[in-house]
Formats: sequence, C-alpha cells, structure tokens
Amino acid sequence: MIFSKTMLILLLLLTPSKPSAMAGEIFRWLDEDGTPHFTNVPSRIPPAYREHAEVQPLPDLPVVKSIAPLVSVPRSANVDLNGHDERWWKKRIQEWRSRKGELIRQLTEAEKALGRLRFENKAVFFREAETNRLLREIEAMKQEIREAEEALQTALPEAARKAGAPPGWLR
Repeated sequence: MIFSKTMLILLLLLTPSKPSAMAGEIFRWLDEDGTPHFTNVPSRIPPAYREHAEVQPLPDLPVVKSIAPLVSVPRSANVDLNGHDERWWKKRIQEWRSRKGELIRQLTEAEKALGRLRFENKAVFFREAETNRLLREIEAMKQEIREAEEALQTALPEAARKAGAPPGWLR
C-alpha cells in the first residue's frame, strides 16, 4: 500500500505541469510596435500580452522513413578495386621484365658492335658516322631501360597500391 502511494506521488511529480510546453507549441504575440515575438514557454510572454498570445500550430512534417544502410557491392577477395586479379598484375610485371631483358640484350649487342667498329680498319668517315649512330641507339636503349626499371620499381607498385592490390601480387 505504501509502495503504491509512493509510486503515485513519484509519477505525479515526474509528469510535466505544463503540457503545452512539452507538446511543442509555439506562442506568438505582437508588442505595441507590431513586432512579432515567439516563444515555446508561456511564462516568458509579458503579462500585458498574454491574453492576446496565439498558439502557432507546428506544420505537419513529413515522416522521415529510415534509410537502409548502403550495402557495398560484394567484391571478390581475388580482385583489386579495378577488377584486376593477381594474374593480371603478374602479367604486367612479366611484360616489363621481358621488355627490360630484351633491351639489355640489344644494348649488349650494340656495345659489342661499337667495340668492333672502333678497331676495324675502315675509313674514318664511315667509321665515325656508324659510331655516332650506334651511340645514339645505345643512349636510347639506356633511356628505355631506365623507364622499364621505373615502371617495375615505382609506377606499377604505386598503381597496385592505389588499386588495393596486395603487394604479393607484384612478385
């Protein structure tokens, strides 16, 4: 019996005494200058304007439906963000390694040809023109080898990192 009385008193104390403030009502009144004022607490309305205060109904707000969380598109664990698999990356690495190997082989042959040309007994004019041609070819091959090394050491690993490919795919 004492428990139920205590609960009743507690319930009465916890219920709001001003239901209009809790209901989300907005009160509007005009002062003597015609300036509109708004409040959601009726006791804040000056006594001279209380009898002229109007309750402003809140607009009916649309019910916001909960939005389902975004579901990521299932992606195979065996592909990167661009859809390339391990075999694709290994093929790119192998292409650059093959290109570099072929360029090194051609460079070695061109350097041997340059060495032979320097010791032959041809006319100086013919030897000089051929030497200049071989030197240009050798320099071009060295530049291509540097580009292949750059691709293997920097460009491909960076592209794989950006695509989310595991580093092991480049070995």
